[in-house]
Amino acid sequence: MEIILWRTKILLLSFLIFFSCSVKPIKLLYNQLDWLLPQILKSYLSLKYNQKKHAKRQIAEILYWHRSNELPKYAESMRLIIKDIKKERYSEAIGYLNTIIIE
Repeated sequence: MEIILWRTKILLLSFLIFFSCSVKPIKLLYNQLDWLLPQILKSYLSLKYNQKKHAKRQIAEILYWHRSNELPKYAESMRLIIKDIKKERYSEAIGYLNTIIIE
């Protein structure tokens, strides 16, 4: 039982270290998706002017939806994970991690 608890602590600590070290590059990339995604599409597809306009509009709508609906959920889950780790409730923290990964 103690080995499982120790492994759980290491897993959670590793996750938090990775997350805290990688937030800035992820944020930088995420904030460039409105420009980057059309470039990626262009490399795979030949779109006409109207199609490009429509694709950019769709990308903007999806990014707006994700920023306003999904990111607050992720932030709340991270707050709960940190709170549970501070209180040494590791199984609850893993439960929140699973909801982030599975959803």
